[in-house]
Amino acid sequence: MKHYGEPAADSQRFMPNVRPERKMITNPAKAEAELKVFYYTLGKATWFLQHLEDALCTLISLARHADSPVSPEEAYAYLAKTRRKPLGKIVGDALAREIVPKGLDERLSRLVEERNWMIHRSVHENSAHLLHDAKRRKLIARVAAVYSEAQHTAKQVSEVLFEWCRARGIDEKLAERIAAMQMRMRMNGEQPPEPYRG
Repeated sequence: MKHYGEPAADSQRFMPNVRPERKMITNPAKAEAELKVFYYTLGKATWFLQHLEDALCTLISLARHADSPVSPEEAYAYLAKTRRKPLGKIVGDALAREIVPKGLDERLSRLVEERNWMIHRSVHENSAHLLHDAKRRKLIARVAAVYSEAQHTAKQVSEVLFEWCRARGIDEKLAERIAAMQMRMRMNGEQPPEPYRG
């Protein structure tokens, strides 16, 4: 399925303000394939950023509950509210609570900036790069780096989360069972029951 047709033939409609001499596509079929890679990688990066957000939201919610215990219903309501925040606010909350180790805080801040570029600014700053072979490949590499960093950082935050639980005697196995139950239900097209929906 072609989103924009063959890039060389369709590039004037795709980027009408870019002069033809600035469009550097040497192989239209390869450019089309690379566009598919670009969109696929963009989707993967966005998806794994949500995994990172979820791990941070869970850590923040547990830390808040440890400071000011509330009922399970209130705790899940706070978790659901926290999950609606953008990554920058979530990272800001985590840093303010000092619940991420040194080094990871700087990594999160850099990732927020790259995420903001990718989600909010890349269309305006980099659209023309899709019409230039070398620049398109650099753009794909930059988005792939966001994906890789989001995936790696989400794992690190999850490790911090489980270590935080173990240090406070919280049953991490319960969290694993809830997560497994949620995954099974979602894979079967079902919504997890309250209060586990989040």
